[in-house]
Amino acid sequence: MTNSYGIKAIPYKFKYAPMSLEKRRGLLPRKSVSSLYPAKADIDAMVTGNGKQRIHITGDPYHERIIYKHERAMDMRWKEAPDPPDIAYVIPECRKLLLQGEFVEAAQFLDKAAKDAGYDKLIGRRPFGVEFPLMHPRLHAVMELLLDFDETEGSYDYLRYLDMMSGEIIVRCDDNKGGIIRRSFVSFPKDVVVHEIKRQNGGEFDVNMRFVAPGGYEAEDYFHEHVLIDFLEMYKIKGSDVVINATPDSCTVSLAYDPQFGTRGYCCASVIKTDGEVVCGVNGYIGYITVENATNVVILSRTIKYEEGYKHELSDKVLADVRLITDSYKDMLEANRMHLQPMMGRSAVSFEGDWALSAEELLNEQRSGGELCPMLLEKLYDMGRFYVITHTGKSAISFPAQYQYQPAGMCW
Repeated sequence: MTNSYGIKAIPYKFKYAPMSLEKRRGLLPRKSVSSLYPAKADIDAMVTGNGKQRIHITGDPYHERIIYKHERAMDMRWKEAPDPPDIAYVIPECRKLLLQGEFVEAAQFLDKAAKDAGYDKLIGRRPFGVEFPLMHPRLHAVMELLLDFDETEGSYDYLRYLDMMSGEIIVRCDDNKGGIIRRSFVSFPKDVVVHEIKRQNGGEFDVNMRFVAPGGYEAEDYFHEHVLIDFLEMYKIKGSDVVINATPDSCTVSLAYDPQFGTRGYCCASVIKTDGEVVCGVNGYIGYITVENATNVVILSRTIKYEEGYKHELSDKVLADVRLITDSYKDMLEANRMHLQPMMGRSAVSFEGDWALSAEELLNEQRSGGELCPMLLEKLYDMGRFYVITHTGKSAISFPAQYQYQPAGMCW
């Protein structure tokens, strides 16, 4: 008789009932990665891009956070690189400790000497006591878009997934109001981020939007109750000047960096296309837009980085160029598939297993067996190729592969 040691196993209850495996087999493409759980933290984000621009999507069916990035959006920390701390004098003592087998003590001694010499000012800190050298220049988020829908009880068939042959991220869930489906990708041919929001039954819906610039979370709201807000990439950039302009059909986020580093800056211009009623500046907040009684919302966004001669007025030109894009979501997605699919198809592996299993199920299968899960290996191979293609832009520093997030915690 097995002893339970007083422990009772209780089945996990999903807040949003996930889509069944049978339904997933009829929906998902083979070259995809999916998740049954909402992405509460950045590490669980679904990520896509076109090399120059990319987006990280977190959230649940009714609250979404989209993080926009650009390969050249970088914060300059100093004009002249600081001199390294002088700690040569402690090396003899460290050697002595190492020879005595006191390895931890040697590391702590050297660490303290470096901090006492001023290196502490060059160290960044993250939660749980993690320390790391400050990067210079440091890539940061361009802006974030928060989407908020009225939550409905009894939701079901929840699923979020990435189609690696088109670069499209889809978040979908059904409910008694007609469900919701959000689709996003970054267009290679048009160099624009594209979002589409609908109900699955084609009915009407309301959505609250908030466009947030770096440092913008100083004006907090309740959104953090639903999606974990990580301020590490949305900090206020020292010496920068930010301007946000919102109209019923657009929003521009313009940032001019500290003038001591030159006339550098960027603009992220978004065009909102909808058949609904639009209200700007909800509750007096800048960057807040509400769309009511809509059956369709499409958002087109483009970020342009200027290495010199930047001024906020240039955001008008970026916005005007985005307005010239009249292609439908369907046509732009097909063009993106024609661009991405041949590259993904140049190299492939095919192993046994159920390709419709979610990331969580594949990781579970791996943990429960002694050998490597074949389908997990196939997914990791495809994901590696996908991220190399979609994260490699024109900048030599645009692809630090070891720092990229993986969907649903599937690291490679």
